[in-house]
Amino acid sequence: MSAKNLIYYFSGTGNCLKVARDLAVALGESLIMPITESARAGENQEGAGFMQAPAGSGTGLFDGDFGQVVNIGHGQIGSADRIGFVYPVYFGGIPNPVRGFMKKLTQNLAPGALRDTYCFSIATYASLPFNGISDFAKAASDCGVQIGYATSLKMPGNYILLYGKQAKSDEILRGAEVDLLAVIDAVKDRQQGRPSGSNPLIGAYSKKMLKSTPGADRHYHVSDACTACGLCYAVCPVENIDMDDGKPVFSHHCAQCMACIQWCPVQAINYKAKTQARIRYRHPAVTAADMRLR
Repeated sequence: MSAKNLIYYFSGTGNCLKVARDLAVALGESLIMPITESARAGENQEGAGFMQAPAGSGTGLFDGDFGQVVNIGHGQIGSADRIGFVYPVYFGGIPNPVRGFMKKLTQNLAPGALRDTYCFSIATYASLPFNGISDFAKAASDCGVQIGYATSLKMPGNYILLYGKQAKSDEILRGAEVDLLAVIDAVKDRQQGRPSGSNPLIGAYSKKMLKSTPGADRHYHVSDACTACGLCYAVCPVENIDMDDGKPVFSHHCAQCMACIQWCPVQAINYKAKTQARIRYRHPAVTAADMRLR
């Protein structure tokens, strides 16, 4: 099984998964893969389970059917024509799992194996992309991956620890659909270019906040409304949740993707006394079944 395009994504509430799906369909002959799964495959030096986009062309959307799950080894990575990375901006930088993933992706490849591969990245953001593009380009370069084209897409925020679903979410999503069409054209044409520079103050803030994210779950709590459905366990991209007697237990290596809080069907998971009344956000074109990782 071969694919011309490999697209990796990190997603908590579906924004980046939706972008990855749309790219896969538009580019054709594409495989998409959640970054957490890739990182685990890198650790055990085995192949990685990719989800194959259905055959076809144009900018049609996935309907939830990912097609056949195939096993792809690192040789596939080295032979791809294009490799894309879709990730959210966290605290003005990139999520901890995304940074760790880049190290694992290339650890089994020969030096320079991706020299001739067209690599691109898309950062989704709620307010501004800040250092999200430059931080990822630096992390990739440190691992021997040169990002030729990088851009960002404004999408609804999901950081429910500070705010609930944004009133203009639908409007923002419509704008993202339009903006993505231009990105798809750029990737098809193998365009080069990305914003340069980074803000050192944002960098310092990002580093401080990202250092504290693993232990943020110490302030999560589960109410008696929990039905022991296990969805939080299934959608957590960093396997931070175990189930004990049917209830979620947090392991303190949280990425703060908000998946567990946002996807809980009965809103049983909350942060301190801050999130109980806040409206949840999930991308409307993505289902809980789409987000399941285990």
